[in-house]
Amino acid sequence: MNKLRTYKAFTLVELLVAMAVSVIVIAMAYMAFLFLTQRFIQQKNSTEKITNIYRLKDLLLHDYQKAHFAEFDDWELFLKTDQSIITYTAHPQEQMITRILQDRTDTFGVVTQGFETMDAIQADDKKALKLRMGSSEFYIPIEQKQTVMQKIRALYED
Repeated sequence: MNKLRTYKAFTLVELLVAMAVSVIVIAMAYMAFLFLTQRFIQQKNSTEKITNIYRLKDLLLHDYQKAHFAEFDDWELFLKTDQSIITYTAHPQEQMITRILQDRTDTFGVVTQGFETMDAIQADDKKALKLRMGSSEFYIPIEQKQTVMQKIRALYED
């Protein structure tokens, strides 16, 4: 007599269900990975923009304090120091500001709408450079350093 052998195995339906569950779990893990990667890239870009803004602000303040002469329009700022002329140019379409000092060019990736000045921010007659960046704006107080001649003249005028 022939005895039928029975094998213990998974049925086709069980295999399909297991594969479907595996695909769903893998898809969810992949979506989580994509989401976290995108958030990381957004955070990195945001940090770079903030760093660029602070670096630009520091350089502008430093250059402006050294300058003896400043001229500007909506898109360019020219600062003349003892040694050189420093040019800041806003490029709204490219969302950047360039700083040109002799043969060196620095590029700051920031959203900008140009430069403008604002007089008498405080009670005394101080000026500030106002830089608009998208919906935000910041002011750089302009306190130009006095030359030696200006300091001597100020001493004797009092």
